[in-house]
Amino acid sequence: MLENDIISLKESFSNDKGKTKSESNKRFDSKTAIPGHVQQGGIPSAIDRTRAARLAVKAVDFIDSNHKLMNSNNCENEFGEFISNSEIDNTSAVLGVEKSQLLFKSIKSLYINESDLNKRMRRKIFWNDIRDTADMLVGRSKI
Repeated sequence: MLENDIISLKESFSNDKGKTKSESNKRFDSKTAIPGHVQQGGIPSAIDRTRAARLAVKAVDFIDSNHKLMNSNNCENEFGEFISNSEIDNTSAVLGVEKSQLLFKSIKSLYINESDLNKRMRRKIFWNDIRDTADMLVGRSKI
């Protein structure tokens, strides 16, 4: 059953390549994300499917609530370049889980407030107290 789902999804994605970019007049693009359990050959659990459904619903709600803003004429100058303002900046966002809540954070906010650009990682690593234990369990050695 899962194998049929994967085959169906692969066909669907291959038929839709580039469609979203052209339909959006090149204003956005989408990228395929392959869940880790599929990459590792595992079968998605019930909680994986529930999380996927929650993420999908939240993403569609976000698009639905922001599409009018992005289609309005006040986000481009006369040359077709995007005009930066806080309302429009917030539509370029990342969906993630924080303290069991699904949240969108603007890319600009993540870049400015939460990223250590030199190390190319988060400034605050919330799993840091268990990092040594996790590294030991997966066999990762410190360099």
